[in-house]
Amino acid sequence: LKEIDSCRPYLIGLLGKRYGWSKCSSGFEDRKLSESFSQAMEEFPWISGYQDRSITELEMLYGALF
Repeated sequence: LKEIDSCRPYLIGLLGKRYGWSKCSSGFEDRKLSESFSQAMEEFPWISGYQDRSITELEMLYGALF
């Protein structure tokens, strides 16, 4: 998300067949993904309401709407 901030007002989002990595996409706890969300929430508190979304979706939301 910091990279999106450094490129504003420009964002090119390329999506392919897969739509990202999320906590809901697997049946087990992904430690690395949980750590990433925890670190991001320190700087971007709004993420706490979107923990069920993929990282790719968060990037697109942030780049386009926030």
